[in-house]
Amino acid sequence: MNDTEISLLKQIDHANIIKLKEIIVSRPNKRNLFRGSTFLVFEYMDHDFAGLFKHKNKFALPETKAIMKQLLEGVAYLHRNKIMHRDIKSANILMNDDGCVKLADFGLGRKVRFENFFTYKVVTLWYRAPELLLGCKSYTDKIDVWSLGCVLVEFFTGEVLFRSKTYPI
Repeated sequence: MNDTEISLLKQIDHANIIKLKEIIVSRPNKRNLFRGSTFLVFEYMDHDFAGLFKHKNKFALPETKAIMKQLLEGVAYLHRNKIMHRDIKSANILMNDDGCVKLADFGLGRKVRFENFFTYKVVTLWYRAPELLLGCKSYTDKIDVWSLGCVLVEFFTGEVLFRSKTYPI
């Protein structure tokens, strides 16, 4: 968690993005070595898709379409508001028992700036767009769309599309 993440979460208000309910800050004291802690409280969601895929949950085509529609609506909202998530993966996609899907974990999220120069070491390796793999430091919100495509493949195969233990460059 960082200040940028908290700032982004305070700005975001969409049905398909996790809601920050409260921020709790503890005071520095002897027990925490005089370093206070910050706790973010989010709305409760029942599942993440990494866990569902790990347990071999299969989704019918109509379910997959409904899930992807919600994800696309959330990501479109972010992009309209000049925000890149930069870490879309199945573990950061949550769902409750009512079928509501929400995007979570904005630790790598950034506002799009005019110059768009960022670190290329973002997005979990298996979901990383080609331009990031090639070391490009100037990229757009299209990297989120690539990651969504990788997630979509997981729905159909139950496996990560580009599983690797090594960095290609």
